[in-house]
Amino acid sequence: MSAGQHTPPTVRAVWTSNRTTWRINCPHCFAVHVHGPQVGHKVAHCEPGTPGKTLGYVVEAPADQQALGEVTR
Repeated sequence: MSAGQHTPPTVRAVWTSNRTTWRINCPHCFAVHVHGPQVGHKVAHCEPGTPGKTLGYVVEAPADQQALGEVTR
């Protein structure tokens, strides 16, 4: 990141009910966003022009998946 930009926050994912996708509580707009089950940086599904769209966040695997060693990159 260039000078003046902030570091994206890190959020822990939770499995959706069908256990095929992850949901996170967005630290930018406080809505629930759904992503595929991969760890790493994501562009938030916030409204255009919001910090989530430009900064995004880093998604960590759900705690139960980390314990099983099933993290996907």
